[in-house]
Amino acid sequence: MPTPLDPHSADAVRRTLNHHQATGAGNPHLPVNQKTKTIAGPVSRDYLDKLLIPAGVTPQRLRATRLAELVTTMDPILVAHAYGIRHGAVLHYLADTVDPARLTPPAPSNL
Repeated sequence: MPTPLDPHSADAVRRTLNHHQATGAGNPHLPVNQKTKTIAGPVSRDYLDKLLIPAGVTPQRLRATRLAELVTTMDPILVAHAYGIRHGAVLHYLADTVDPARLTPPAPSNL
């Protein structure tokens, strides 16, 4: 059974696929550049590094940051399934605090 994407990732994938369809790109991969848009291969790791390094970011940091954000705002088990990692591995990304929106509000007092 497929694991659903979180809303932000689903929106990004949907916009990228819509753009691919509108431009007639024949490459099924999500990141596409001038060199790969007409072939079926992915962009190179070097391309991603060149694109991200000026911003002080690496692909590993993007993944870790995304995992940390997802684990604190969603079900960690779903995150583990989505990223194909062990359930215990996502605990590494859990922050010291829990998103207040996920906490059950206190029961109203009758006093």
